[in-house]
Amino acid sequence: MACWGIAEAQTIKVTGRKCEPEQGCNGDSTRFELTGVTASSWNWTFQDPNSPDPQANRSMKAKPAHLYLQPGSYNVKVTGNLRAGGTYSKDTTIRISALPPAFEFFQGKEDTTICKDNPLVLDPYDSKSFQGTPPAEGTVKYLWYPTGDTTRTITVTEKGCYSVEVMNADSCTVTDRINVKICGESDQQASKWYFGSNAGINFEGGQPSAITDGKINTPEGTSSISNRKGDLLFYTDGITIYDAEGNPMPSRDPSDTTSLNGSRGSTQAALIVPQPSCRGCETIYYVFTTRDVNDSIRCLEYTRVDMRGNGGKGIILDKNNQTGECNVSERLTSIQNPADSSYWVLSHENGTSKFILKRLTKSGLEDANSPSIGLPHTTKYQGEGQIKFATSGGKMGVVIPGPARNYVEIYNFNDSTGAITPPPITLDLGPAPPSAYGLEFSPDGEKVYVSLRGNDSTESVLYQYDLTGADSTTIASTRIEVARSEKEFGALQYAPDGKIYMAIKDSEYLGVITPSSGDSTEVDFQLDGFYLAGKRSQLGLPNFVQSIIEPPSGPGISAEDVCFGEPVELTTGAICDPLKDKYEWDLGMVRPREPSSPRRTYTRLRERIRLR
Repeated sequence: MACWGIAEAQTIKVTGRKCEPEQGCNGDSTRFELTGVTASSWNWTFQDPNSPDPQANRSMKAKPAHLYLQPGSYNVKVTGNLRAGGTYSKDTTIRISALPPAFEFFQGKEDTTICKDNPLVLDPYDSKSFQGTPPAEGTVKYLWYPTGDTTRTITVTEKGCYSVEVMNADSCTVTDRINVKICGESDQQASKWYFGSNAGINFEGGQPSAITDGKINTPEGTSSISNRKGDLLFYTDGITIYDAEGNPMPSRDPSDTTSLNGSRGSTQAALIVPQPSCRGCETIYYVFTTRDVNDSIRCLEYTRVDMRGNGGKGIILDKNNQTGECNVSERLTSIQNPADSSYWVLSHENGTSKFILKRLTKSGLEDANSPSIGLPHTTKYQGEGQIKFATSGGKMGVVIPGPARNYVEIYNFNDSTGAITPPPITLDLGPAPPSAYGLEFSPDGEKVYVSLRGNDSTESVLYQYDLTGADSTTIASTRIEVARSEKEFGALQYAPDGKIYMAIKDSEYLGVITPSSGDSTEVDFQLDGFYLAGKRSQLGLPNFVQSIIEPPSGPGISAEDVCFGEPVELTTGAICDPLKDKYEWDLGMVRPREPSSPRRTYTRLRERIRLR
């Protein structure tokens, strides 16, 4: 018996979100596809009276999408031509469901601060901040991140990002998050470093200790990321992503065993950047990679990681996605946009004067204004060396190694708009070799440090410049030679302990700079500043989103210099911002005082001051 063909029933397949959009988010569209027929054209009509643009109610795509702004029933119709001849027509009615009651933690605040060991109850429908009637018990489901709890409330005592998803019977969800901070504790997202020949550092708690079980063995750039508590999430050398247990992270597709397209010989081979989330905690991370300037293909690419996968150990969603940028240098840096919590990602073309600026948003990676300004990076070797944003914001710097001469350029950078403002401060570092390689700003952005990498015939050098001057000539005159050595200096990186670390090739030590403040011209530098417990540094150090590096915080006491016998004003910073502080000063042989800035005239040259 032979079958000559049976006509399938024409059906409009409906996928995607069938709910009204969540407040403050763009919303996921409802998607449509005609099945059961082979068509050559499509004319879709979405009878949506709430659409702000009448043109949005029509589409000629094979698989269109439409965003419904209000709940209700809507008719959808498609007509067109069949590939075999003739026409077709099909319509259906869909229902867009309402959301559960929307909520915001603490009247929409992004952060809240608690004292250590003081429990905090999180409730999406807390009567103090939610105006309305909470959903009745059993009508919605709750799912908390990262705890996995399914109750309406949870109690937390640790810092971190917490979010809850509330789902109704129609599978429509609303979500919100809150970043819980602990008084006196800084975020620890940059607390775990992996680099060099199986070397590492743990900055958790503010004091560094060596890590000796790292799996990375690479000559140059790496990147790592931890959560706000300091728990390691993953790290990479731009080729392999390692999870917190040191195992290669699996791909969502088990058959995909390809490596990332970064290069072991790239200065900043990798950079991990969290993707902003509309209302939930950040769980998706972009791993950007660059290639060695000697490689024939040098494209800026990214790989995506989802930390919800593989039991919370992370899973690779996709690899080596193209950004549309090739002929890219080895440079890569990032900083957060304070205006909307997106992230700027910056690189530079090789062979031109063009910067490459991208913006990572909750919707994905977007192109940003990428100006051609400053010195051209004409030779391939001028594509080596670091580019950095200042952790304090407002500045960006890039080294341009020789031959023939080495330069560093410092630009003003608008963290909110992404504008790179010319002309730069241009500093001539002298002939190459040695070749300019590392760059880092002091935490206040007023000084910059540049390392020059020596070779068999020239010494390595470390310079400091004061950036408070008005022009290149003035700033060039402030140069201080911090160190000179036959050892090979490499990358510079600001750390959570408030110091700047310098890689030294094949050394069991890192150099350590303790940045000076104010007008001081003294530089505290130790060539053998941190011992790696038998592991070895190479040229690279981990690359971070610069704004996530938070130094230890505390009140401290400061005072202006005054003449003997005159009043002196003492000042302390906030102890636990934004909590209200109470101060009690012991000024020595006088009764305690409560203001945060008391005044007193001392009659002796040395007296002890206490703050409780």
